Amino acid sequence: ILEDKAGGKSIDIEQYKPIDENIIKREIENIVNENRNLSINAIMGIVMQKYKGKIEGKRAMELIKGFLYP
Repeated sequence: ILEDKAGGKSIDIEQYKPIDENIIKREIENIVNENRNLSINAIMGIVMQKYKGKIEGKRAMELIKGFLYP
């Protein structure tokens, strides 16, 4: 938020609200299923790019591993 404000951008507080974990789980499952040919780190990169700051890296990796290696 501070970075955007310092850059002169207008702040939309809705953009920074946390997302329901159930939604994130479904999205990560879809990302994993669509990218099974990629490495786990590449999938992690896709997830983190999509959810910039809305999910901890450790939690994202746990979910990815759970869908890749049930």
